[in-house]
Amino acid sequence: MIPEIIPNTEMPDYSRKWHAMAAVGQTVGVAVIGAIWAGRTIFYAGTGTSGGATLAPVDAQIGGLHNAFLTAAVFISIALVLSIRAYFQENRQAGK
Repeated sequence: MIPEIIPNTEMPDYSRKWHAMAAVGQTVGVAVIGAIWAGRTIFYAGTGTSGGATLAPVDAQIGGLHNAFLTAAVFISIALVLSIRAYFQENRQAGK
């Protein structure tokens, strides 16, 4: 939805929904990336890591962060491709 086409009477509702979606997206994003980091860190540390990912050796944490950032980059790339596709599709439909 484009804010310019929303009537002023519906703007508070739109704003509330927008902020709720942003909050949920940020929370889920941090949880997913954190879970990937923890899982990959434990994987790189091997078995017997006491204290979880935060107490793993530095090399294992670096490997886990590398995997987490690569995963985030893939998600961002997919979102960018979908956004560009939607933009061109919307322009094509508006031209008809």
